[in-house]
Amino acid sequence: MKVKEGLRRSRLGDLRRLFRERHGMTLPDSDAGREALRELLLVASMAYNGERMMLGTIAQWAPWLDKAKAAETMDDVNRTQVFLRFPSARVLGNRVRLTDYERHKLAITTIRPFDVTDEQLVERRKAKDARRTWRKRRAAQKKPREAWLANRLTRTQPWKRFGIGRRQWERRRAKERAARMSQVHVAGVSATKLDIGRDALASSESVRGLKRSSRKSVAMRKAGARERKAARG
Repeated sequence: MKVKEGLRRSRLGDLRRLFRERHGMTLPDSDAGREALRELLLVASMAYNGERMMLGTIAQWAPWLDKAKAAETMDDVNRTQVFLRFPSARVLGNRVRLTDYERHKLAITTIRPFDVTDEQLVERRKAKDARRTWRKRRAAQKKPREAWLANRLTRTQPWKRFGIGRRQWERRRAKERAARMSQVHVAGVSATKLDIGRDALASSESVRGLKRSSRKSVAMRKAGARERKAARG
């Protein structure tokens, strides 16, 4: 089993904060203190310079431990299989009896609390992600989902006002857009305001009127060209 050095350091830091909160700067000379020391040594032994890391951990956390006992403890840690030195977050949380209150207070990330199930942690993470997404959307000044859904065609269903189906309504709207585009090309962009985003339908009379006006303007332009040509002889 190979553990990334960044993850190993994070877990060692979590254990240090936890035991410092519980016992202070040094561990007590008791069964609880020796169990905590072993947990620290198990993670420290997986460093590149494991022997030196363990000696430094004992000197800092258990100065009351004599050299013979320290050597015996280090030898026991070195004989422990690697996968047992770095257990899962759930197993270690149950072993050190980490509470959810301690986890939040000390910002522990590599150990799971024993008094909260994995399902509860997943639901809590989902709720946290949803709040983060909501804050980002508000900061970007995006529409709330309710307002966005209210303007969806599946909600408004404008084709029902005309007593037709959605496909027929979309075909009519496409014809209206084409007529408006042809009017823009003939009369110029400044002659009319292009509004292809509205969902109101033009009547068949208005569409025919737009086509007639387009043909009339073309005919007038051709007549004017003929008159100018005749005047020039």
